[in-house]
Amino acid sequence: MNNPGLAVFGVALTILGPDNLIQQVSPGIIVAQVFQVVVEAAVVRGYGTLIHMQAARMKHFAHDAMYDDLTGLQNFRAFTENLENTFLRYRARGVKFALYTLDIDHFKRINDTYGHLYGNKVLQAVAKQLQDTMNAVGYQNDLYRTGGEEFTILVYDINDSLEEAERITRMIQANIAKLAFEVGAGSRHVTVSIGEDRVLAGDESHLEVYRRADEYLYRSKQNGRNAITLRGKTLDRLNHESPC
Repeated sequence: MNNPGLAVFGVALTILGPDNLIQQVSPGIIVAQVFQVVVEAAVVRGYGTLIHMQAARMKHFAHDAMYDDLTGLQNFRAFTENLENTFLRYRARGVKFALYTLDIDHFKRINDTYGHLYGNKVLQAVAKQLQDTMNAVGYQNDLYRTGGEEFTILVYDINDSLEEAERITRMIQANIAKLAFEVGAGSRHVTVSIGEDRVLAGDESHLEVYRRADEYLYRSKQNGRNAITLRGKTLDRLNHESPC
């Protein structure tokens, strides 16, 4: 018995070809051409999917390059790029900004005494408290984790008076000191040392602002930690115990 599925390929079909000329075409040729179109469409869809996946992967890599995994804050690379752009905006349009650097006091001792997992919890809690505090200061700002236990804050279009700088840094210092971390049956608090400066008319580079703020941070640490140094002047410390 003949197979009707195969017999059809032995039949010539009459179709209207180019220039309205009648021609006979084997059904096998038509099937092959349809199959080719289907394959080509699948390839195009496949390339589209690959391109979409690659774009998503590149977006993920770009995010990872600019953010700290542990705290979710922007990292040092993002900070340096944003600081330079902020400085250029100041030079072009006069938009003032201030830079705050802070360091968790005795953080190495925290890690050595309680372990790195405990230290990670401290970093995450400090980062969250900084975010909450800076959301309440009344200025647009960006917060970064720029080192192991070091954080940096860019504050934009700010009233650059010394009184305003003290208000912001006192808020930061007081709110961090409120954090309590369980240790056995008790708890420990952490403190931070802070340095601050603002952009000056004579600055030739964004790095000059960062250098001064960083210098004032280390001056706070040299003055016993749990201290604030604003533009070279160290303020009184709050009476909160650093963990040991």
